[in-house]
Amino acid sequence: MDNTKMPLIGKAMSDLQRQAREVDKSKPLFIELGRSFTNGAGQSVEVGVGTTRRKPARIYRMNPGMTQAETALVLNAIYCQVMDVFSGQVPAEFRRTDLESKLRNGEISVREFVRSLAGSEIYRRRFYTPYPNTKVIEFLFRHLLGRAPATQAEIRQYNQILASAGLKAAVEAMVDSPEYAQYFGEDVVPYNRFPSLPAGNYLGSVKAATDLVKTPWSSLSPSYLGGRV
Repeated sequence: MDNTKMPLIGKAMSDLQRQAREVDKSKPLFIELGRSFTNGAGQSVEVGVGTTRRKPARIYRMNPGMTQAETALVLNAIYCQVMDVFSGQVPAEFRRTDLESKLRNGEISVREFVRSLAGSEIYRRRFYTPYPNTKVIEFLFRHLLGRAPATQAEIRQYNQILASAGLKAAVEAMVDSPEYAQYFGEDVVPYNRFPSLPAGNYLGSVKAATDLVKTPWSSLSPSYLGGRV
C-alpha cells in the first residue's frame, strides 16, 4: 500500500467516527424533557399533550369588602370545584341563589356554602345516586379536600359513614375534618392540591388512575336517571 495515502485514510476514518458521535438535530433528544418537538421551537409538554392539571391551582378566598365581580369569581370557583364544572360555565340548574345571597351578605362562609352544595339534591343526583360508594368517596375527596383517598383506611371510614348515615353525613365529616380546616378554613374555596400526581393506587386500579388523570369528571357523570335514590 502507498504510504502517502495513509494520512487520507486516517482522516476519513476520523471523519466517520466524528459523524457517528454527532446527534441528529432533526429528532428530539430523550434527555430534553418537557418538549414535544411538534414545531421548530419545540412545544411544552403541558401544552402539547393535555396535561393541564400539572399547572398550579388558582386559590380563591372570600374577603370582606369584595366587589360584586370578585364575589362572582369566588362563587364560580365553588361551583366549578364542588360540581366539577371543567368548562368554567356553570349551568343554571347547579346554582343555589339562596346560598349565593347569604354568602354575598356575609351570613355564611365559603365552608358553609360548600357544605350545603355538596349535600344538596343536585349533588346527590350527579355524584351519589348513580354510583357505588367507592366512586362516591372518590368524588367527595376530590371535590371537598382536593385530593384522592390516600389509604384503604380512609375508604373504609367513609364507606361506613355512607352506608350507615348517608351522603350528608359523609359531607359533614369531611368538611368538619381537621384537614379541611387546615387547608381551606372558613373562607378558601377547596382546590386541587396535588395536580401533578396520579391518584389511582388507593384502589389498585389502572382504570381509577386513568379516570383521575386523563378524564374530566364531568364526563363521567351520567344523567340524573337511574341508580340509588
